[in-house]
Amino acid sequence: MDGSDLGLFGPRSVSWRLHQDRSAFVGGVRALLLQALSTRSMRAVVDFSDYRSDPWGRFFRTSDFIMTVTYAPTERALAAIEKVRRVHERIQGFDPDSGQPYAAGDPELLAFIHNCFVDSILAAYTGLVRPLYDAEADLYLAEQAEVALRLGARKGALATSRAELAPLIEGVGDLGISEGARRAFADISSPRFGDLAPVLEPLWRLLFETAVDLLPPFALELYGLDPWRPLAPLRRVSAAGLAQAARLLLPSHPYVRRAKYAWYSTPESLRS
Repeated sequence: MDGSDLGLFGPRSVSWRLHQDRSAFVGGVRALLLQALSTRSMRAVVDFSDYRSDPWGRFFRTSDFIMTVTYAPTERALAAIEKVRRVHERIQGFDPDSGQPYAAGDPELLAFIHNCFVDSILAAYTGLVRPLYDAEADLYLAEQAEVALRLGARKGALATSRAELAPLIEGVGDLGISEGARRAFADISSPRFGDLAPVLEPLWRLLFETAVDLLPPFALELYGLDPWRPLAPLRRVSAAGLAQAARLLLPSHPYVRRAKYAWYSTPESLRS
């Protein structure tokens, strides 16, 4: 990457700012919990994904896709999107819970998955870092919509403003709490950490519960959770502090470092 190829977004984009922030981790967990409430989406995961046998592998593959699309040179970002499109073409079947067929490449389903993701990234950033102006949030949605469209999502089902997110997510017809969603919730809440469990389990519990705190009321209701969560403010402050410590003490993602190094190495006269 050099100054002539800043990828799909570039260093001045909202996507660069939000996706490199540590709050995005909590946003990713929230997105998974929201996406699992589409019975068709969850059926595709149950039938085709290895998330139960290899949860961390799936997590890192998803993270790698997001970071590649956000920070890699244009050709590599587009190749990653095309690879996912080809995978989606092979994922289809029948969901007995909704009584409907499903396909991972369904434009409506892709739009729902996308809306859950961007809504969650915005919720985590505004909840743990700082509020965003509507113009900033809407610009982020416009940037990310380009990725969703390339993946095959229906344009009319994608949120183009922050105000559209909640109606589009809650208006999906197959929302419900399937057995797959219950298992996913349990698996995400208590992943396996092996020998590092004594250290990582308390941290994970904080981040997971913070993600749950940030869920919209309808999602809490479907999961059978009490919307009155008195410890939510304390958890939010603790999670925000943890994210700040991570920003100060841990290195940035390798893709972020490479992209920034290439950008800062470009002569000022060539920067757009």
